[in-house]
Amino acid sequence: MHDFSARLTPSFMEGLLLLVNSISDTALAVEGPGCLRTKMLRVFRNHDLQSNLYDPSGNHRVASNDRGPARVMGSLGPLVSLIRKMTEQLQPGALLVAPFASQQAMGADLDKALREAAVPDSCSCVTLANDGLDGDWLDGWAQALAALARSLPLVATTSPGAVTIVGNSFWRNEGDSMADVQELERLVSGLGLQAVSVWTKGADTGHLARAGASSVVASLPFATEAAAALADRTGATLVPLPLPVGLEATGQFVSKLAAATGQEERAEALIRKESARTIHAVKTALALHSDDINVGVLADPYTAAGLTDCLEQLGFAVPLVGVLRVAGRYSTSEVLSGKRVLVDPSFSTWEEELKVAAVKEEVQVVVGSGLSDVACHKANVELVEIGYPCHLSHFLTPAPLLGYSGVVCLTERIINAYARQLARQQMDVAAGWYGIAEDKSGDNG
Repeated sequence: MHDFSARLTPSFMEGLLLLVNSISDTALAVEGPGCLRTKMLRVFRNHDLQSNLYDPSGNHRVASNDRGPARVMGSLGPLVSLIRKMTEQLQPGALLVAPFASQQAMGADLDKALREAAVPDSCSCVTLANDGLDGDWLDGWAQALAALARSLPLVATTSPGAVTIVGNSFWRNEGDSMADVQELERLVSGLGLQAVSVWTKGADTGHLARAGASSVVASLPFATEAAAALADRTGATLVPLPLPVGLEATGQFVSKLAAATGQEERAEALIRKESARTIHAVKTALALHSDDINVGVLADPYTAAGLTDCLEQLGFAVPLVGVLRVAGRYSTSEVLSGKRVLVDPSFSTWEEELKVAAVKEEVQVVVGSGLSDVACHKANVELVEIGYPCHLSHFLTPAPLLGYSGVVCLTERIINAYARQLARQQMDVAAGWYGIAEDKSGDNG
């Protein structure tokens, strides 16, 4: 029996929107219906307070030509007009052109539309196939970034010690994702290197172009194809690195980058210093609470595995993990093998599993996507929002997840969430006491 209910995993188009949202002068023209606006609103403001996908003037960085599949065949005019309008009004550094899956099936010719639009050379234009039927948000993100990596103009001069970081999880322009970038740049700087370009960090295509100066491309899991394309174009050394979530993974990030750049001694000193600082910051709180708190995780596969490993190292139990990835694109990581792992769960399945875990006191706090907000409310479990989307948590100041600073921030947020849950439980008990007292008073009345 197949479950055809709504899934938690975000769509391919949402990945495209998040990618465009993360590069300040990039635009997206879509062959498809006006419901694209609804998808855009999931990112703009609702998830990212600093997003500028929408513009009060009406010159939005994401737009469709408002056509359903029945109106696609035989006419490229509306898409050509949309491309011309967006490039003239926005003057983007890059323009992505993509179809909805149904329009793609009807044979929309995006490359021909680009040729007819005669876009100026100052704008790098790429067409994308919609992988929405088989893929998901991570495919949308990765494929768009890979297309830009193959097409954007790059600076020509290579600089020793210059590093480009590719494939970090920059899901929004707020203090959490911004702080993750700052932490990555700080780790690179601690090795005596310089992060000259980060794909992505909310900057423009001019910043991305600085990748041409890099002697090393540091490849993180979210965009390995883009990293390989940049290394191939620039001749830089490609260094695959783990997502630095937790002490161990961050140490591996530093050690592997150091080994590729001859900075092993610096790495040893950096890891020793930062590990000591981190442990000192969290040890008292963990000694008081870690044995009492079980944590569920709901995130993309890379973050889910990193979080699980990190949380268990900190002393938390992680009995339940939800992975936001379509099953056909996911293979269980070693970290998650043997655990209760739900891949691409439906909303109802996640709610049911979380409720059961909460009743058994197996989970008190969920760390993960805001897609779990209703399930957590129903299960009476606290939610620490990370990743995409975040509906209830916004950050105007740094709040990293990655690196050594991320360990401290994550611990703080979990401890605070657990304190809120305890307070709520105590208030519920107190309310029961007062109710009994009132009943007794009435009996004596």
